[in-house]
Amino acid sequence: MPDRSSSPDPGSAERPGRSRALALASWAALLALAAVLASEPLSHDDLFLHLETGRWMLAHREVPRADPFSFTRPGQRWVTHEWGFALLAHGVHAAGGMAGLIALRVALVLALAGVLLGTARGFAQDPLGFAMAAGAGGVALWALRGELILRAALPGLLFFALALAVLLGYEATRRWQRLTLLVPLFLLWGNLHSGVVFGLALIGFFALAAGLRRECRLAAHYLAAGLGCLAVALCNPNGVETLLYPWRLYSLLYRSGIQWDLGHFARSPEGISNPAFLLLAVLVVAAVIVSRTRRGAGVPLALPVAAVAFLAGALITPRLLGELAVVAVPLVAGALTLPAAPRGRQEAWAALVAVALALAALTAMRQRTPGVLAPHVPRAAVDFLDREAIAGRPFHHQNHGGYLLWRRRQPIFWDGRNDVFASLVKEVTTTPFPAIVERYGIDYLLLTEREWRDLEPMLAGPEWQLRYWDDFVAIYTRRREPEADPAQSLRWFAPFGGRPGLAEVAADAASARAAREELERLVAANPQNQRALYFLGAISLHRGELDRARRELEAARRIRPNAQVEQALAAALAGYRSER
Repeated sequence: MPDRSSSPDPGSAERPGRSRALALASWAALLALAAVLASEPLSHDDLFLHLETGRWMLAHREVPRADPFSFTRPGQRWVTHEWGFALLAHGVHAAGGMAGLIALRVALVLALAGVLLGTARGFAQDPLGFAMAAGAGGVALWALRGELILRAALPGLLFFALALAVLLGYEATRRWQRLTLLVPLFLLWGNLHSGVVFGLALIGFFALAAGLRRECRLAAHYLAAGLGCLAVALCNPNGVETLLYPWRLYSLLYRSGIQWDLGHFARSPEGISNPAFLLLAVLVVAAVIVSRTRRGAGVPLALPVAAVAFLAGALITPRLLGELAVVAVPLVAGALTLPAAPRGRQEAWAALVAVALALAALTAMRQRTPGVLAPHVPRAAVDFLDREAIAGRPFHHQNHGGYLLWRRRQPIFWDGRNDVFASLVKEVTTTPFPAIVERYGIDYLLLTEREWRDLEPMLAGPEWQLRYWDDFVAIYTRRREPEADPAQSLRWFAPFGGRPGLAEVAADAASARAAREELERLVAANPQNQRALYFLGAISLHRGELDRARRELEAARRIRPNAQVEQALAAALAGYRSER
C-alpha cells in the first residue's frame, strides 16, 4: 500500500492554474467595474469650460491669464492651472465628440485601475493577495464614484498613482535611476493640474519615512528628487501660483465667509456618509495597524504615513479621497494578505472577491444613467434659447456657466472658477437682486430650483415672464415693454412644484385644453420633461381619459424612477382595468 503522506496531492498540479484563474477573474471584474463607473454620462460643468478654453487657446495661440469669458469680471486674474487638460479635452472632442470624451474618461479610469493593480502586485504573491488588491481597488473605485468625472483632477489622479508606483519601485530596488522618471511626469503634471502639490507631498512622505528609519542616504535621494520635481513643476504659465492654488482655493471656500455652493468640495459629514468611504477608511486603519505590528508584511513605512495624512485630509474634504484611495490599494494588499493561510482558503477568498466585484459591476450597470450628457445639463433649455432667439446677458447658476459659454459663445455671468468670481459671489449674496439686474443689465434668467426659491417673490411681478421649465431649470425673460406678447408666457404651471387646484383645472374643458397646450409645448421643447408628462397624465386621469393617462404616465416613468408618477400610473391602470 503506498505511503499517502509522501504521495502528491492529486489536485496540487491543478491548483496553481486555478489560483491564477481566480486572480485574473478578480482583476477582470475590477476592470469591468472601473469601465462601468467611468462610462456614466458627462455631468460636470468644468468640462465645458475646458472645451471653450481649449478652443480659445488655439484661436489666440496663448494661455489666458485673465478672464476672457464673463461680462461681470472681464480681465480678472485667472490662474489657468488646468490649461493642458483644456487642450486635451478640446482635441478629443474635435476628433470624437461627446462619445470621444466618455472614451477618454474610461481610458483614464482603466489606466488608473491598472496602475493600482500593478503597484499592489508587488506586495501580493499569492491568490489571496491578488484578491485583496482587487477588492481594495473595488472599494476605492466605489468610494470615488462621485469623483470619477471628466475634469483635470482625474488625469492628475492617474499621475499621482504613477508617481507612487515610481517611488515604491525605488524603495524596493534602491536604484536611483528610477527616480529620474518623476521629472517628466511632474513637468506634464504641473501643466495639467495644481494637484501636482499632492505629488510633491507624497515624495515628502517617503523622505520622512526614510528619516524615521534613519536611512539618511535614502532620505537625501528623495529630497533631491522632490527638489527636481518642484523645479520642473514650476515650469508652467502661472509659475508658483499653480502650486499655491490649492491653498488659495481652501481659503476661498472655507475661510472667506462667502456662501459658496461647495458641491463635491463640501466638508464632512457629507463625505463620511459615503459607506464605501467608511469601509475604505476601516481598511486603511486596519492596514496601518497591521503593517506596524506584523513586520513581515513588507509594507514600506511611507505607505502608512501617507495613508494617515490623506485619510485625515479626506475627513475634512472629499477632494482628497482620490489620493487616499490610490495609497490605500497597495497598503491594504500588502498589510492584510495572509500568505500562511491554506491554499484552499486563499482560493475561496479570491473567488468571493471576484464574485463581489462582478456583482458590483452589474449593480453599477443597472444604475447607470443612459445618454452621453447627464439630465441636469441644461441642453434642452439652451436649445430653447437658441430656437427662440433669446439673447442678451444671462443670470444663471454657477454650474451652468461653462455649458452656456461653450454652447452660445457669448459672455456669461459667472462659472465655477472660484478665484475669478469670489468678489462677485459675495456681491450677489449681499445685494438685493433687482440691483444686480440693473447693475449688470440682465436680460434673461436660467435658474435652478435653489435660485428660483430665493427669487420667487420678484419673479411673480410684471417685470419677468416665464418662458420655459423642465425638471431641472426654468427660463425667465425680462419684459422690456408692458405690452409684451402674453402668448409667450407660461401661466398654468410654476417651475419646481405641484399645481394646486389641478382637479378643478381638469374639470373645466377650456382650462384643461389651455393647460394641456402649455404642457405639450414644453414636452415638444424637451421630450425628457418628466414633470410636464406627469401633469399631462394627471389631467387625463382627472378627466377620466384613462388610456391617454396611462400612455402619458408610462412615458414619464421611462425617463427616471419617480414615486409620484408611479402612484398616478397605478391609479390609471386600476381604472383602466376596471373599465375593461
